[in-house]
Order: sequence, then structure tokens, then C-alpha cells
Amino acid sequence: MRVEDLSDAERRVWEAFPHGEEVDFTTGKPDEDDPAVGAVWGMERTVRARVIAALLMSEEVPRSHRIPAIRIKGARITERMNLAYSTICHSARFLSCFFEQAPGLYWARCQQMSFKGSHLPGLSASNVHMDGHLRLDGCVATGLLELRGAQLAGSLTMNRARIFTLGMAIDCDRIQTGRGLSAKGLHATGQVRLSSARVIGAMVLDGARLTDTRGLPLDLDGLVADGSVLCRGMAVTGMVSLRNARVTGPFSFTGTTIDHPGQMAFRGSRITAEGGLYLGDGFTATGTVRLADSRIDRELSLKGAHLTHPDGHALQAAELQVEGSIDARGLTSEGRVNLSQARIAGSLDLTDATLSAPGGQALAARQLEARELYLRPKQTPEGDVDLRHARIGVLYDAPGTWSPRCQNGLVYDALDPMLSVTQRLTWLKDDLDGYVPQPYEQLAAVYRRLGHDVDARTVLLVKQRRQRTKLPWHARAWGWLQDITVGYGYRPIRAGLWFLILLITGAVVFTLNNPPRAELGKGPTFNAFVYALDLLFPLIDFGQEKAYQPTGGGQWVAYGLVIAGWVLATTIATGITRALSRQ
Repeated sequence: MRVEDLSDAERRVWEAFPHGEEVDFTTGKPDEDDPAVGAVWGMERTVRARVIAALLMSEEVPRSHRIPAIRIKGARITERMNLAYSTICHSARFLSCFFEQAPGLYWARCQQMSFKGSHLPGLSASNVHMDGHLRLDGCVATGLLELRGAQLAGSLTMNRARIFTLGMAIDCDRIQTGRGLSAKGLHATGQVRLSSARVIGAMVLDGARLTDTRGLPLDLDGLVADGSVLCRGMAVTGMVSLRNARVTGPFSFTGTTIDHPGQMAFRGSRITAEGGLYLGDGFTATGTVRLADSRIDRELSLKGAHLTHPDGHALQAAELQVEGSIDARGLTSEGRVNLSQARIAGSLDLTDATLSAPGGQALAARQLEARELYLRPKQTPEGDVDLRHARIGVLYDAPGTWSPRCQNGLVYDALDPMLSVTQRLTWLKDDLDGYVPQPYEQLAAVYRRLGHDVDARTVLLVKQRRQRTKLPWHARAWGWLQDITVGYGYRPIRAGLWFLILLITGAVVFTLNNPPRAELGKGPTFNAFVYALDLLFPLIDFGQEKAYQPTGGGQWVAYGLVIAGWVLATTIATGITRALSRQ
């Protein structure tokens, strides 16, 4: 390209290039220098893209200590800057410029490039290899920013950039950055795709405003981030997708609002958050938050979060694995919270939470495993609580917030507070499954382990009574007899009292009405007390029963004492056998 063919503006760029000096075309008047009106800028600040391309691909060598580079501010770039497949030896910075056509960097290899504050109709930079940084801070783009497969040794920054398109806004599928990615305050109408991205360093999207008419404004599927991912204070209309994402540092969405009513709001299936996942402190999701099959190596914070999906799952976290704890204090959930088969090494804290799923399950925690469960919500949950086959170390609850629940198979080591045995029996009675024996056995085992044997026996006695209501009439009659005589073996003193009453009754009757001898002149001297004892005790023979033969009413009393003795012996043996088998 001949210098004499250049315009005055282009000549300024040409002459400044060897020294890496900035060429400033601004007028100092903000209204005139705004790139939004760059289409009307005159020839005095217009540079053809072919001039820039020629300079960037030249083999200009440094002069003294100055390094050749493009530094342009406030220019209108006409034509298309097509550098596809090129090796660009020099860096370029376009500050507050207006591009008539989308720059082309497809499969290019370059040093470093900046478009800060510029107005772009798009950017084609798929598979670009950049040895430095790519700066798009403050850009306004009306077309797709395409960076699929790009490899940046430095960072990608899009802070406060604004992208307005009808479809895809930013396509960074499979991008690789060596020094992080920052898009703080990004505003995009259209999908931002970072699927399968590889980011070394921090990835920051704090304060971003994202919306997409197709319902997927942020796609982070398959993201691998060696550092923290900070998406705090975002406002998203549509779904955030993070399937199979892996983040080594803190993964934070605190203060973010996601609005996707009736559908999936946060799709986090099978994610790995090695530094913890933070969805609290003002996090709001209208739609389902899904964390099923995910693994969180530190903690999951839902503290103060507000999740809304009244007709389905507000939180779907089945088979979630958390190596730390889940902090859900103050959580508000309008919809089902599903933690079935979740494995929590620490605690699950639902203190002051509000759980609401009228007509359904407010908390599904079937086969949950946790060292501690704080089930002390702010108010009684609107809906059922399913704790079937859960395994809890210490279960902290509050009688004032008990709700209908299913707890067959629930295993726990301790309860806090223990409460009176009467209150705990009421707790068991409200089980939605009706009578099932395991919860009673579990509660009795806890009482027994703490040394409260009387309370343990009370629980097991009530268990037998409630089980009796499910039996046929003849079994119920036998059970009733065992209950009033020996309390199913858990009230042995009761049998002694019955025996004493019958013994005294028999002794009085036979004292007043001595029975005649069976054979005259034979047998021991009559003793009414021993005679009654001989009738009642079927296993020991004192010689009185055979020596005397009562008549009339005394005979019927004798028959009654013999029958009562056998019944007492049988029920005592049955009850004691049952009681001992529980020890």
C-alpha cells in the first residue's frame, strides 16, 4: 500500500504505528465522540480497515525502545477488517471506535487486542489464538460476538459490555483462557454461551443483566474453571444452565435473581463445586433450582434464598453429595424441596425456614443421610415432610412446628430436645403411614441408650397397643388380656398386683368356707392362704389342693383361681419373653 494513497487520518495512523503511539480522533465533545453516532463521523476521523490490516500483518521491527502497535481512539473504521487465518505480529487497541462491519479474526494468531468502548456490529473470532488479552470492556455490539474455540493465553474481559441481538449474543463455546474471564455488569439480550469453556483463574459475571427470548440466557454446561466463579447480583430472565460444570474455587450466585416461572430456572445437574456453592443472601429463583446428582466438596449455602415453583419442585437436589454442610437458615420455598437420597457429611440446617407445598410434600428427604438435621422451621410447613429411611446423627426439632410426616425407617442417634415420652408418642402418632412398628422401636432404642428404661418400656407398650388395633378380634382379645395383666411384659409389677389380689380373695373365701377333706384323716392341716396359693400356682404343689375338695360356691372360686393362675402364668411368660427379646 502506497503512503500517497492514504487519507490524512490514515496517514496519522500509519506514521504513529512504528512508535506504538495513540492516534486520538476525539473532539473533546462527549455527544460528538459517542461511538453510537459513529456512522456520521466524517473523513477526518475515518480509517479504512485495509490500512489497519496491512500494518498489523507487516513485519515492522521495533525502533529503539518503541514497539510497533495500533493505538486508535475515536475513529470510524470502514470496510471489513478481515484478518482470518493471519499471523498478526503486533498488538492493536481500538478505544471508543465505530466499526461499520464485524472484524474477522477467524483462526488468526495474534498478540493482544482491545476494543474497549467501541461499537461493533459483531465479532468473528472463532478459534483465534491470542498470546495476550482480549478486551471488550464497555463495547456495544448489535451482532454476535463469536469466540468459539478461542485460545487466550491472557484473559477475556467484557465488563459493562452491551450486546443486543435477536439470537445468540456471545458464543464462547470451548473457549480457553489462561488468566480468567470477567464480564462484570454485562448486559446481553440473547444467549451467552460459555459451554465447555476452560478458564484458569477467576471467572466473574457480577451484576450481569441477561435475557433471551429462547429461554436460555446463560449456558455454562461443561464449564471447567480452575478458580472461583462469581455470578453475584445478576438479573437473569430465563434459565441458567450449568450441567456437568466443575469449579475448583467458590461458586457463588449470592444476590442473583433468576426469573423463569413454571420452568427450570437453575439447571445444575451433576455439577462439581470443589470450593462450595453459594445460593443465598438474597438469591431468588422463580422456577426450579436443580442440583440433582451434584457434588459439593465444602458447603451449600441457601441462607435467606427465596425459591418459587408452587406447582412442582422449588429445589430438586435428589442424590446430592455435600462434603460439608447445607446452610438453609431462613430459606423460603414455595414448592417442593427434594433432598431424597442426599448425602451430607455435616449438617442440614432448616432453622427459620419457610416450607410451603399445600397438598403435597413440602420436604422430601427420603433416604437422606446427614450428621445433623435442624428441622426447626419458622412455622409449621404447609405440606408433608417425608423422612422415610433417612439416617440422621442428631435430629433437632421443635414441637410447635411439627407437621404431618412419614418417618417409617427413620434412624437417628439422638433427639434434641428429648421432650417427655408423652410428647414423643404424639409425634409418632401423627405419622401419615398410620401405625408402623419401626418408629417406636427406634424411639425406644434411643431412650434405652440414654438410660431411660422406663420411657423405653412405655414406648414399646404403646407400640403393642397400637398394633393391637390392626389385629383380628381373637388376637385383640388375647392382646387386651396381656395388656391388663402384665402390660405386654413391660409392666411386670401389674402381674404381681393381680396375683396378690386373687391370693387374698381366695384366702378370705376359704377362711370363711373351709372345704372338706378329700379323704378323712389324710392330708396336711388346712391353711386357707396356702390353699389359695396352691390353686393359683400351677407349677408348684403345696399338697393343699389335692387334700381338700371344696363344694358349692367355693368350688367355683377354686376353678376360677386355677384358670386365673394359668392365664397369669401364660401372659407373664409371653410378655417377659417379648420384653427380653427387645433387650
